[in-house]
Amino acid sequence: LALITTTSIHGKSIQYDRLKQLKFIGYTKGFGTSHISASFMDKVREYLKVNNPEVLTRKQSKWQLLKFVAQKLNIDSSQLFYHGDQRGIYYGWTGTNANEFLLKTKMNFVQDKLQSVESTASFWKQRWAKQRATHLNKIGSAGCNFSEASSGNTSVIIVQFTAVGTIFDNADLTFINGKLVTKTEIGYFLTISNKITLQQYSTIQIGWTRTQVTQFIGNTGSTASEASC
Repeated sequence: LALITTTSIHGKSIQYDRLKQLKFIGYTKGFGTSHISASFMDKVREYLKVNNPEVLTRKQSKWQLLKFVAQKLNIDSSQLFYHGDQRGIYYGWTGTNANEFLLKTKMNFVQDKLQSVESTASFWKQRWAKQRATHLNKIGSAGCNFSEASSGNTSVIIVQFTAVGTIFDNADLTFINGKLVTKTEIGYFLTISNKITLQQYSTIQIGWTRTQVTQFIGNTGSTASEASC
């Protein structure tokens, strides 16, 4: 392994830009199949089942199936595959002479830039994990308001609690028009900031209003997301 390549999800990546091992070299042109829905693909397969069943006997990617149907129906595939969402392209050499090795100007390759899993994990713990854990312990954070929007009669609110002393454990309660519709636990927790306990989390029921939940737990939690439509 002399070269690593990857792409971001949307444009340039803050995370990748912080890695000294990766270099940004440009953007993709914005083509792909991520915008093609599952229901649309079901119709594509129905069409093929009737008109070209032999195609479905072979293992084909979404791209290959769409390309085949576009050709059969005389559709411009470039318009079909274009979604305009450009991804950032990154690369990283795993050795000092990786470039020369891949160009075959040097036959001996030394993989002296690839860090071990242990060293990478150790760096992450020191640089990010400990800092995050210390921050949570100091402020007893229960999350923050990620987004708000309003345009109609349906109100969606997600209330989040983050476990004190942990980095990832949290509980999310989703209310639609004031009633609890889902509750999600990520990680295992015993005590959550704002004094919610595992027993309380287990007791609250789908269908409770936010007022009922607040009265039972004894606090309002923190609004992680709120929208109306």
